[in-house]
Amino acid sequence: MKNAFAKIVWGEFKCKTVGDYHDVYLTLDVLLTADAVQNFRNICLDGYSLDFTQMYTTPQLAWNAKLYETKQELQLLSDVNMHLFIEQSVKGDITECTLRHVKANNPNVND
Repeated sequence: MKNAFAKIVWGEFKCKTVGDYHDVYLTLDVLLTADAVQNFRNICLDGYSLDFTQMYTTPQLAWNAKLYETKQELQLLSDVNMHLFIEQSVKGDITECTLRHVKANNPNVND
């Protein structure tokens, strides 16, 4: 079944070498991905007036979308102690778990 599709693509795009077929594959892959990204961008712009390409992470997009949806305004920190508390709480950069299996070391969690 897959070979039949590959033969159709090979013929339709007049491929002469595997390199030609490879170029067709990459072109289609990039164009489809770009179309999906642009569609998501339009959804974000229409729904929330947010451009996700200006955000570093998906949680940042979600946070901004929720602020937009609830019309919640954040207050500026005017207390120096609150500012220092938040500044001292920052503990580094983005972290990730790269293990396939992680076991909690919380005594309140079974297994």
